[in-house]
Amino acid sequence: MRVVQLEETFYFTFPSRAFATGVPAALAGTPDLSAIELDSSLGVIDTGITVAAHGTITALNVGTVIATAANGYESGKVYDVVIDTGTAGGTSVVGEKVYEF
Repeated sequence: MRVVQLEETFYFTFPSRAFATGVPAALAGTPDLSAIELDSSLGVIDTGITVAAHGTITALNVGTVIATAANGYESGKVYDVVIDTGTAGGTSVVGEKVYEF
């Protein structure tokens, strides 16, 4: 698990696959990410967190997290990053965990 300092911006990559075949598939629709706080009320943060397709590698996605107090992040907390909107290979991937910090 990556340790992130409050007020830090960081990037991470994750793949996406079609569930039916396991073949790499780009995220479709308007994909979006959220951070889920694990150690308290399970609050959801949807501000300052984005996803974009990698420019040259199919089905590789780049997440960006702006982990500031203004966006709702707190020092010493653990967060999972999940897909909150999107499909891959025609199947919803909502709720798929893609990162932890």
